[in-house]
Amino acid sequence: MRLGLFVTAGFCAVLGMTSAFAAGLEDAVGAVTGGSVEDVATDAMTDAAASALTVENFDPEVVNGLIDKAPLEETQKATLKQGVQAAADNPEMLQTALDQVKSALGM
Repeated sequence: MRLGLFVTAGFCAVLGMTSAFAAGLEDAVGAVTGGSVEDVATDAMTDAAASALTVENFDPEVVNGLIDKAPLEETQKATLKQGVQAAADNPEMLQTALDQVKSALGM
């Protein structure tokens, strides 16, 4: 059972729908988007993360959360967070710090 089907089936069960309906919903998402529910969710999260890593949409809590959840060593996480915090009030420095975060996150 794929994760997307599980989530969709769980959602449908809450609404009193059958697992056959959930499977149909999964197929419909695939037909419309060309991908699975997981692909759509991943794309949305990637877009949101990319947006948060811009000077225009900078939110230190979101950026720190992205760093915290990344599979990085604790020292690298601390260094990235310190760089972002130090540059928060300077847009030119902030862009450089955010670029370093993007690089560390593989974006």
